[in-house]
Amino acid sequence: EWYRDTLAWSLRHRFAVCAIALASVVAGIALVVAGFIPVEFVPTSDYGYFVLRTETAPGTSLDAHNEAMAEVERVLMAMPDVKTVTASVGVSSTGVLGAGGTGQAQYGSVTVEVRPRSTGRRDIFAIADEARERLRGVAGLTPKVSVASGMDNGQAPVAVRLTGTDFDTLSALAGQVQNSLEQSPGLINVANGAPVGQP
Repeated sequence: EWYRDTLAWSLRHRFAVCAIALASVVAGIALVVAGFIPVEFVPTSDYGYFVLRTETAPGTSLDAHNEAMAEVERVLMAMPDVKTVTASVGVSSTGVLGAGGTGQAQYGSVTVEVRPRSTGRRDIFAIADEARERLRGVAGLTPKVSVASGMDNGQAPVAVRLTGTDFDTLSALAGQVQNSLEQSPGLINVANGAPVGQP
């Protein structure tokens, strides 16, 4: 009876119904525009794992990087929410689950699987943030922690590309851009992709 009465009222007051519907749409758009509802084209999700890339100084031996990677494994396994750690030295993660690589001893890749949500573990982003903080203390190694997105292609969500013909100028400018971005709030894992000479 309530539905029948409401339907009858709606048919008698069509203008009011249309106005309410239009106001609802405008209000919904306003919430997004005002920033009350965050929006992403492909939002990151909790898939139960995160990845990190490691990098050492150019010319670092495979053994030296492997030794630093062992410390990374110890730090990660000491975290209560971590289930397994899979590490590789001599590759640079370039895709889902760290697939792909560059074949240089200075690069490494780690995939960290966390415990199921049913165990009461924290959000994957909180775990990744803790890992990022803990790994700052590993000497001689620069870790870049990231949580995979639904369409992870190994690319950073923000990238700046510089082009030119003079290598020295490009290298200097890339360093300046990196320094500026590192001072910007909200950015993490800022990396300079300019090639450097191998000793």
